[in-house]
Amino acid sequence: MKNLNNKDEFYYMSWFCPQTGSREIAGVAYYNEESSDYRLIINFFPENNYFLKCSEVLDGVCHYKLLAVKQRGGASSRFFQGNGVLNRGKNEITIKVAPFSKLLIINLNGQPARNQKEIKA
Repeated sequence: MKNLNNKDEFYYMSWFCPQTGSREIAGVAYYNEESSDYRLIINFFPENNYFLKCSEVLDGVCHYKLLAVKQRGGASSRFFQGNGVLNRGKNEITIKVAPFSKLLIINLNGQPARNQKEIKA
């Protein structure tokens, strides 16, 4: 996996609605090779910091945990916000973000997902 510390290199993310099959642009994800995690910039929550880190590998499948970082004074705390799994067949990470019904998808192909519509946050 390439190092995505460069602001010009990122993966597209989308919100996926399982009920309708529709996708909406959700933001971008940057991969950090040094810490082996993704930094997510989610359109609905641009003021918050989110990180996605592999929590375990079961039967060759990587499972992730989504953490939200809250700044309080000079200290920061990470809070569990959801979990995800790598789908190698589609080359994407699917994340369930609490408390939303839509799934957050990171497209690891580096291309925006087809049939997405842009949404204004």
